[in-house]
Amino acid sequence: MTNGNFIKSSILIAREIPGEENDLSVLLLNKSIKVIRVGSGNEALRVFQTTPAVSLVMINAELPGLNGFYTTFEIRKLSSTVPVILFVNYVNTDSMRLSILVGCTRMLQNPVDPDELDTIIEQYLIQRGVYT
Repeated sequence: MTNGNFIKSSILIAREIPGEENDLSVLLLNKSIKVIRVGSGNEALRVFQTTPAVSLVMINAELPGLNGFYTTFEIRKLSSTVPVILFVNYVNTDSMRLSILVGCTRMLQNPVDPDELDTIIEQYLIQRGVYT
């Protein structure tokens, strides 16, 4: 990412595999952005409902409680504009269809290249007007 500033934004990261959320957080370490980490779909939904400044959601398909697909579906009931990036272990026709049906903005297969993820995060935050 370039040396821009994030303004009034938070990224909600819902990843259950130990260390994954830290890997994503490292990408944002030197950025002026709040990272909210949770380990379940239920927590992600609760945080999304109570944190108006969430500018991007990054969520695993496989989560305890509500899975990432259902959580995205519920998030879409609350906001049609916040980008939701869904991480899956295997991309197949069924996961592609389901991700479209529930309203995912983008689906990525684990593991994701850090440089690619950095570019994607920047792209969505620029589109939301929270990255300058």
